[in-house]
Amino acid sequence: MEKLTAARRDALISKSLISLSTEYLFVLMPFIVILGFHLRKGTGLGPVLSVADWSFASAVLFGQTVTKLIAGFSATRRRNSPEKATLITALVLVMGLVPSLLILYQVLDSTKPGFALIITQLFYFALASLTFFVLGSSGQVILAQADESAARDGARESSQR
Repeated sequence: MEKLTAARRDALISKSLISLSTEYLFVLMPFIVILGFHLRKGTGLGPVLSVADWSFASAVLFGQTVTKLIAGFSATRRRNSPEKATLITALVLVMGLVPSLLILYQVLDSTKPGFALIITQLFYFALASLTFFVLGSSGQVILAQADESAARDGARESSQR
């Protein structure tokens, strides 16, 4: 793949962040409903923060990040660094997805999650969100760049016929 100009790179990053933000809104929608429900009931913010949905959403975001990274890495013609792709994917799985699933299990297993568990699951949700936008956008940009390159190659081939 060729080097991108700064303007083209910025355009691809902007486009990928818009795409990721759209997906992220679908993750946030249940929380908006849960918040609205508890505000209407007058139960406060405590029940909203202690629901297991935060850990569930973290697992989904980490999983989506892995999917975007693998799609981006597999679309590129530069196959000279599969170790880097494997390391990044393994880190997201081992440091993000697995712990968020373990936290989900603990929240579901407890009748009333303690303060430390609530903070831990909120931390992992924030970490999953950051990972989704940083690494997920990288995967999206690589994929978009590969798509553009394939389209140019296709146009070049058809013009040579």
